[in-house]
Amino acid sequence: MTWNFLDGTNLYHTENINWHYDDGGQKIKGEGAKMGIELKKPKCKLTGTNGNIFALLGKASRALKDAGQRDKALEMTKKVFASGSYDEALNIIQQYVEAS
Repeated sequence: MTWNFLDGTNLYHTENINWHYDDGGQKIKGEGAKMGIELKKPKCKLTGTNGNIFALLGKASRALKDAGQRDKALEMTKKVFASGSYDEALNIIQQYVEAS
């Protein structure tokens, strides 16, 4: 199923879509890059975890999922688990979320 917007762009319907709204109030799919929309990094409070990388990863993953970016959460998790150090893992997390 396809919906067409007034500006001529197409939005393709698939199962289990996570919708959210951009700053302009436009409804977009979680993985908006497929529609040419640059998604912003969700804000994520990375304090209060005593530096535990698994707790940090969980918070960042939840922030991405809440922003409708499940694919990014999975991608980030895979990269963190493949990383070779704490610092590398933390840098990966910060590439996906805006630490607040």
